[in-house]
Amino acid sequence: MKKILIAMLAAVILFISAAASCNGKSENANADNAEKSKETDAGLEGDEPIPDGDLIFYLPNADYGGYDFNVLIRDQYRTRQDFIFEEQGEVLDDALYRRQCAVEDRFGVNIKLTETSSNGDAAVNSVKAGDDAYDLILPHAHVAWSSYVIPGLALDWANLPYVDLNKPWWNQDARKSLSVGNKIFTTTGDASYMSLGFTMAIAFNKKLFANLGLVEPYQMVLDGTWTFDEFAKLVRAGSKDMDGDGALDIKNDRLGFVTTVWQAPVAFLYTCGARTTLKGDDDIPYIALNDPKTMTFLGELFELLKSEDCHVYPESATAAGATPHLWPFESENALLCDLQIWSLKELRGMENNYGIVPYPKYTTSDSYTSSVDAGVHTMIIPHTAKDPERTSVILEALGAEGYKTVMPAFYEKSLQVKYTRDDVSVQMLDIIKDTRVFDFGYYSNYNANIGMASYQMFNQKSYDFASFYEKNEPAAQKALDNYIDKILNN
Repeated sequence: MKKILIAMLAAVILFISAAASCNGKSENANADNAEKSKETDAGLEGDEPIPDGDLIFYLPNADYGGYDFNVLIRDQYRTRQDFIFEEQGEVLDDALYRRQCAVEDRFGVNIKLTETSSNGDAAVNSVKAGDDAYDLILPHAHVAWSSYVIPGLALDWANLPYVDLNKPWWNQDARKSLSVGNKIFTTTGDASYMSLGFTMAIAFNKKLFANLGLVEPYQMVLDGTWTFDEFAKLVRAGSKDMDGDGALDIKNDRLGFVTTVWQAPVAFLYTCGARTTLKGDDDIPYIALNDPKTMTFLGELFELLKSEDCHVYPESATAAGATPHLWPFESENALLCDLQIWSLKELRGMENNYGIVPYPKYTTSDSYTSSVDAGVHTMIIPHTAKDPERTSVILEALGAEGYKTVMPAFYEKSLQVKYTRDDVSVQMLDIIKDTRVFDFGYYSNYNANIGMASYQMFNQKSYDFASFYEKNEPAAQKALDNYIDKILNN
């Protein structure tokens, strides 16, 4: 016990001394930055390799005199990881620490985090009152839209002069999907590494595949033949009545696929190329669900998910971010499960090896799509921001340093090295990363029934898409028109 206490004390002292060094501002910072700026190509755009040198050389060499840059962040386990480093020596925590030091030292600021137990709406009254308590708010996507964007409490990012959304540290699908009439009030990127962590994927138990004589789906993914039909075949092949009672259940038998009501019913919608909304040349969203292909696919999806071969945990089982479907997967009671890829770390103790693949396509002519859960941080700049230029400098720096330091630590050193079990999974992660989808209708939640149609239909046991759509479309169209009107006039 004495040794443990000494070790803990040493760790605390090390952490405090490291944090103190983070706040030591270098007198030669501006000169160093000017020199680094010569090392980096000013034309850095798109998904390019991470260069050496200073990615933010084009930002002003400003010193904000110890300004407290206040960030409101959710204190949920998954989301707080985006900014809060707790254990020196862990690769990801060290990367978050280095990013914070780099931004604070470069611009003479102190990044202050305030944690909230809400989904991010704790700043609403403050912003309405005209207070500038927060420079950056990190809410759930639904809250970003309903509590900040629609009431006119969010700043249009056109007012952030140093944020360059063409840069590779801003997700391009989010940028294109979440704009309305060429206005952007919220988006995400590498300032939040959970913009990758909240992405959905499929995991499979390699031991069970071998025991059942099944071919792992890796090659199908690479050949472009990993389809929903192939997935369904595996699900049915993986089920077995272990106790011989003539029925399948999650406690006593092995099932082909386990998920939660917030995962597969939502994420599978995009595998047939659908989105709840699309946009025309005017960048105005319109409802895009009423499509024969979507209707046919949802019928097949629901038929599989409600079968005995699958178990879908209800919403009540997933409170506080719980992942109950991982338990039967780890214990060989399920052949396949889906997950947000951040939760691969929860499988580190799994005895049997597992593999990772993207969600399947509907048909071979479709493209792989990887849904990003709406729990991800979509960033809000309150319209009370007194110095949008300063905010834009710090926000852009957080994104660029996240791209350079944090995202490689999460993606290359954690996901690809610590949390996967074979080299092919690394290739699968590349596909998942490159095919992320941020759907406006789902994120904005302008109408819960249509914006989250597949979730609502499954949850309500309303499997007739034509009837569901006919019933809900008028209210959804009215709600969407109202959203668009408020966004355009903010």
